[in-house]
Amino acid sequence: MSETNGGDRGVSEALSFVLVFALVIGSIAIVYTVGLGGLQDARDHERINNAERAFEVFGENLDDIVLDGAPSRSTQIRMSDATLSVQEAAYVEITGTNPETGENYTYPPQQVRSLAFESGDSTVSYTGGAVVRSDGDGDGVMVREPPFLFEDDRMVLPIVRLSSGGSVAVSGDQVIQVRTEQVLRRNDPVNGTEFDSVEVNVSTDNPGAWNRYMEDSGMECEEPDPGAGEDGLALVSCEHEDVEQLRVVVIRIDVAFE
Repeated sequence: MSETNGGDRGVSEALSFVLVFALVIGSIAIVYTVGLGGLQDARDHERINNAERAFEVFGENLDDIVLDGAPSRSTQIRMSDATLSVQEAAYVEITGTNPETGENYTYPPQQVRSLAFESGDSTVSYTGGAVVRSDGDGDGVMVREPPFLFEDDRMVLPIVRLSSGGSVAVSGDQVIQVRTEQVLRRNDPVNGTEFDSVEVNVSTDNPGAWNRYMEDSGMECEEPDPGAGEDGLALVSCEHEDVEQLRVVVIRIDVAFE
């Protein structure tokens, strides 16, 4: 065999080795990148799932205050590189017409604010007694309903308004103790009055979740109207007819992070 043929074979083998090596390294890089991304997605999903469970406990604890009159409650929430904050979020308005006098009753739009856990594009929030999860798709899912009562001829509407006298936001990787304390409870003067109909308007950034909840509760709802609510939020407007008894209770709860 000539020296030329031997040299060509050596070059060919060297090129083959380089190509195989590059293919192996490229495959490892792809597997590592895809695997790392998948692992991060799994961690993000688990983080939000944990937050959802914590907020359900938070909602149960606040029900002790709202429904049972407990003075305060405390809930632990693990942050895991997320942000927890008290935000200006939603408004609730209630109107009704008295069949005897024809006079309108109005509970003007009141900001209820929310406690929100944010991680990436996902948010879990407690707003007006409800826990809503949104994964950045433009609409949310109500995972825990507010403590409203809708019966054939009776409505009970506890309006839960959050406030914060101290820090309104925390972040990082830590366990936060969220302390909630009732600072106001007021029965609205309308209690017990009969109405031809009662309309509940909610201004929210989760209109689908609120609309589905109130329709499932037996109310007649219009299609959510984007931008028509307070502060440019979407408006959810629902009506309940022939209400013989309406009770509106306003509960203001202070939120503190420890």
